[in-house]
Amino acid sequence: MTLLAGTLGVEELASQIITVNVSATLFMVPLGIQEAAGAIVGNCIGANDVLMAKKFFTLISKLALVTIAIMCLLTILLRREIVDIFTQDSEVKSITEDVLLLMALFFIFDGMQTFMQGPIRAMGIQRKASYFAIATFYLIGIPLAFVLVFYTSLGLIGL
Repeated sequence: MTLLAGTLGVEELASQIITVNVSATLFMVPLGIQEAAGAIVGNCIGANDVLMAKKFFTLISKLALVTIAIMCLLTILLRREIVDIFTQDSEVKSITEDVLLLMALFFIFDGMQTFMQGPIRAMGIQRKASYFAIATFYLIGIPLAFVLVFYTSLGLIGL
């Protein structure tokens, strides 16, 4: 995606880099939750206590959703301040603030799919999930991004 952003211009590329850095930082929280969830659910399944695994999964899912929603809300409310950490260029700031708004809304889904990786591994269904992830990213995500960037007026937001 950064390669596509690089074809749009210097300001768009700078905005993409800032957005990727913010996204990667936010990504660490659901990543930690998924590691813990995978261990807890896996231990319950290993102990043949499926009912407890389901209870933990439900509890941790709610925790993850609330945590991710708070992170998204903070990103939306503080996007100008976040961008100020990275740049003072007014054009880059304008582009990045718009992109961060969209990224924050999208992060609800990205954060939850990140969290779900732990329980998916604990249940042993990662092969099926991997096929789905690969198909949606390469067959839908990248072609759709290409179309939105180059055949609409969305520019970087299309990524």
